[in-house]
Amino acid sequence: MRRFRAAPLVLMMALAACGQPGQDPATPAPSQEAPPAPAPAAADPSTQVGSLAGAWRVAGIDGREFDEPVGLSLTGDERQLWWEPRCAGMARAYRIDGPGIAFASIRPAGPAGSPPAPVCEIGLPPRLDEVIRALDNADRIARTPNNGILISGPDHSLLLFSQ
Repeated sequence: MRRFRAAPLVLMMALAACGQPGQDPATPAPSQEAPPAPAPAAADPSTQVGSLAGAWRVAGIDGREFDEPVGLSLTGDERQLWWEPRCAGMARAYRIDGPGIAFASIRPAGPAGSPPAPVCEIGLPPRLDEVIRALDNADRIARTPNNGILISGPDHSLLLFSQ
């Protein structure tokens, strides 16, 4: 009877000598050291915005929902973003570089000695000045998880949704 009790012990010792189950004996055991830290990632491509071409609804200013009796919308192309009517002069040229954005006021230059472009007489909607201030202050642009566009800077932000 004693011979049968020793058999399982001999079998376990033989298995232990062969290494871990499923592991190649030539492969060293995994290290207990922490893996190296991942390199800093570039901006997530899924959040990058290539252009502001299209029609945009202002949904938030400075982190607060834009809930006004009169909505505000902006229109854009590959180089400019503006409030209609364009003759009101509320337009900005922009340049997007990855997660960065820069806006500049558009002052159409006519031929030397010509009068400036006409400006239409129209009342500006409330809070349009806050929208323009946020654009002028912006240095970052990203797509939000709910597919909005967040344009932000050190002091102000603007949340837009496609119309």
